[in-house]
Amino acid sequence: MDAAAAVAQTEDQLLRQVRARGWSEADQERLVTAHALGTRIFDSRRRVTGKPFLGHVVRTASFADDAGERPAVVLAALLHSAYTRGDFSDGTREVTPAKRAAVTAAAGPEAELVVLAYATFPFGYADVDALCTGPLVEHLTRDVLAARLANLLDEMLEREHWKYTNPGQFAELVDVGIVAARHQGMTRIADRLELGLVADDVVRPKRRSPRRLRHLTRRAMLGKRR
Repeated sequence: MDAAAAVAQTEDQLLRQVRARGWSEADQERLVTAHALGTRIFDSRRRVTGKPFLGHVVRTASFADDAGERPAVVLAALLHSAYTRGDFSDGTREVTPAKRAAVTAAAGPEAELVVLAYATFPFGYADVDALCTGPLVEHLTRDVLAARLANLLDEMLEREHWKYTNPGQFAELVDVGIVAARHQGMTRIADRLELGLVADDVVRPKRRSPRRLRHLTRRAMLGKRR
């Protein structure tokens, strides 16, 4: 399996992908409205690579769908940066009732809650114990993690780790993602993260701490048996 295999790059490709997964007509229509909002609020945004931000969120949604996430999570992945990067033409960077209403109207209330939580979701090496050893029994937390991991996968494949001051730090972040994904049963996305890390010619596996990763993996397995 190629880490970047069959990822959608456009709205049409994403629609074909979700149809193949059996999405209802209503969910497909919601995807169209969510993409329309994304086009509006991300139109002026670019990644550090210079590529359009809209392409990034489409790929993130594609990875979430490929991982088997339900429509609400895929829709949230499509708008995951709405409150942190989106331009709602109101001159503010804060989450406002008007912004929440716009996201809810486009993607639905369930997806909007994930987008809202995504804006403040802790995801880093310091958070690994909570992500890998906790049960994450709240569906919202798991849903946000799924969107965050899909985002991380696209950052890796698009060489977005260059925005980090230390490439090795990015490798550690990927380690967190792999262990957390396996602990939460997100096998497909964990496999893709591992393949992307090994294939990457900038962030090499040797930059990781094997002893620390083995420790985290053991803790994750212990957490599963609790």
